[in-house]
Amino acid sequence: MKRKWMAAALATVMFFAGGMTASAGSVSGSIGGVEFTAYSSIYAGGADAGTVSSGTHVSMSVSADYSYVNTISLKTGTSHQSMDRVTGAVVTFAAPGGCRSVRITASHSASSGSEHWSGSTSATY
Repeated sequence: MKRKWMAAALATVMFFAGGMTASAGSVSGSIGGVEFTAYSSIYAGGADAGTVSSGTHVSMSVSADYSYVNTISLKTGTSHQSMDRVTGAVVTFAAPGGCRSVRITASHSASSGSEHWSGSTSATY
């Protein structure tokens, strides 16, 4: 009987967890006359973060930390990625098998000539 109750409780938790929606955080700005957006977004199976622009003369960077949890053992893990590019930098994470996303935090920067901007975003699942 105890196993049936535990199975029913787990099924209920998984049902409600499956209905969770993605989360995102973003900021926008302008540097050197070019608009850009910095963002973090997360969903059950992964996350991404980026600093993007439509201009061609703005250097962009993003450095992000992603955390996830194993849904059976509840052990947690983290991963880090960074990228520097002109016009846009984006990093993408995928949760390992049997895991789901927990949080992403990112530091962003943009520069053009002597102008510089930096900021941060985060998202939680």
